[in-house]
Amino acid sequence: MQNFKLSLKRRTSGKAARREFGEQDLLGVVYGQGLKTTPLVGERKSVSKVLDEAGTSHIIQLVVDDQPPLNVLVKDLDHDPVTNTLRHFDLHAVKKGEKIDVEVPVELVGEAPAAKLGLVVHQLIDALEVRTDPAHIPEKFEINISGLSEVGDTIHVSDLSVDQNVELDEDLLQQPIVKIDEIHELKVEDETAEAEAADVEAEHGAEGEEGEGEAEAGDTQDQPEESTEAKA
Repeated sequence: MQNFKLSLKRRTSGKAARREFGEQDLLGVVYGQGLKTTPLVGERKSVSKVLDEAGTSHIIQLVVDDQPPLNVLVKDLDHDPVTNTLRHFDLHAVKKGEKIDVEVPVELVGEAPAAKLGLVVHQLIDALEVRTDPAHIPEKFEINISGLSEVGDTIHVSDLSVDQNVELDEDLLQQPIVKIDEIHELKVEDETAEAEAADVEAEHGAEGEEGEGEAEAGDTQDQPEESTEAKA
């Protein structure tokens, strides 16, 4: 497992204090059991790089000013919805032996024979939440899909090989992680095209009927009226 290190400074909190920092500064907090919530600040580029690489399943050794290092996990990252720029981060300090809930990414490996047959490999779960101590956090769960060849072939959470120190919610065990399905996209596209063609045909039909009605009305108006003298 990779070792990540991060050096940050303690900062004052509050809106007034935030005005002291510029675009090159990234603000965040660290908290945890027995630790008072501490506002932090660091250089945006370097901090973002460490947080992004560590993800939510790697321990980061955090040093705040000259204090003894803390083992922390990324708890939350707040990104700008438009630019996707990181705006704020939350770090959770963990103690040795303390059991914590953490999300572990799920990664597919191998090649499913089903894909060569034109079938769809659906990954239904991208990450799994587990409960464990910091020393036993899995870096990731690798799912070998090389045995999936037919429609309906499925790998469930219960099929994972999990360390005895890692706990999974029993309610998740029967959840499918990967499943082979037929391709439905073309059928949907064909149905949509047929529906659009029917709408166009109906629209042209309505215009034709309207045109015929106008023509009949015009013919009636163009016919000369018989004079009273002719009738006499």
